[in-house]
Amino acid sequence: MGDGLRRREFLQTLAVAAASGAAGAGEAAARRPNIVFILTDDQRFDALGSMGHPFVKTPAKRHAGLYADAEIESRHNPKDRLDDKVPWGRKMPANWRDAVRSYCRAVTSVDENLDRVLKTLEELGVLDDTAIVFAGDNGYFQGEHGGLWDKRAAYEPSMRIPLLMRYPPLARPGSRPDALVLNIDLAPTLLELAGLTPPASMQGRSWLPALAGRDAGRESFLYEYFREGDRRFNRPSTFGVRTRRWKYIEYPEHPKVVELYDLRADPHELGNQAAAPAHAATLGRLRAELARLKQQTGFRLPSRTGRASPRKKKER
Repeated sequence: MGDGLRRREFLQTLAVAAASGAAGAGEAAARRPNIVFILTDDQRFDALGSMGHPFVKTPAKRHAGLYADAEIESRHNPKDRLDDKVPWGRKMPANWRDAVRSYCRAVTSVDENLDRVLKTLEELGVLDDTAIVFAGDNGYFQGEHGGLWDKRAAYEPSMRIPLLMRYPPLARPGSRPDALVLNIDLAPTLLELAGLTPPASMQGRSWLPALAGRDAGRESFLYEYFREGDRRFNRPSTFGVRTRRWKYIEYPEHPKVVELYDLRADPHELGNQAAAPAHAATLGRLRAELARLKQQTGFRLPSRTGRASPRKKKER
C-alpha cells in the first residue's frame, strides 16, 4: 500500500472503490459478487477489535464461564534445540492460561457472529453470489520454543494468519490451496473481485489466479519486524525470507546470529540448520534472495528502529 495508508483508511477506501466500481460498470457489474470482508484485529485476546473499534479485552457475558475447565498446556516441544535459537522473548505471564481462555471465549463470539452473517446472506438469497473473506492478524505464541509469548518473532505460529474465502464460483468448498499468499494480497484480490485495477503502489498481488489454478503463487517473500520504541517489547529488528521449503532469519543488531529451517523436514522449526555444512549453499542462496527482495520492495529502515537512544541530561 502507499506510504501512510492506515488499516482503517484502507478499509474505507476499499469499500468506497468497490461500491463505485460496481455502480458504474453496468452489465459487467451484475456478474460481479457482493463482497464481505471480515478482519479481526488480532488473533489473540482482543480478537473482536477491528475497523477502528476499541479493543474488546473482556469476553461477552454469556461466555464468562466458557472453557473454565479446559486444560491449557504450553506448546513447547521438548525436542526443540534451544541452544541454537535466540534467547529473547521466553517469558510467559503468570496468568497466561487465563489469557488463552479469554481469547477462546472472544473467538467463540467471532464464530457466532460470522454464523449470523452467513445465515442473513442465505435468507436474502445472495449467499452463493457473495465473496466472503475472513482474515486476522498474526497469531500469538503459546509457549513454543522455550516459552515464547507475544508475536514478535519470525517463527511459523506468529508469521501465519488465518485466511479463509467462501465464493463457490471460484473457491471449491473444502479446498486448501498451497500457494504462498500474504496479507498485502488482500487489497489487490478484493479490488479484482470488484472489477477494479489495483494502483501501482500496492506491492501485493491478487490470489484469484492461484485460486483458479492458473498461477502457482510467489516463490518467496520478505519478512520484516522493526524494533519498537515501546520498551515493553524488547525485541530486536528481525528480517527473513521464506520460500515453500526454507526459512532464513537474521538480526541486524546481532550479525552473528542467523537461523535456517527446512520447513519440509522440520515444520515446527525445532533445529536451526544455519551451521550445518550440508546447507551452506542454501544459506548463501537465501541471503542473496533476502537482499533481492529488499531491493525489489524498496526496503528501508524507519528512523525509530535500532536500540533505544539514551536519555539526554537536562542542561542546568
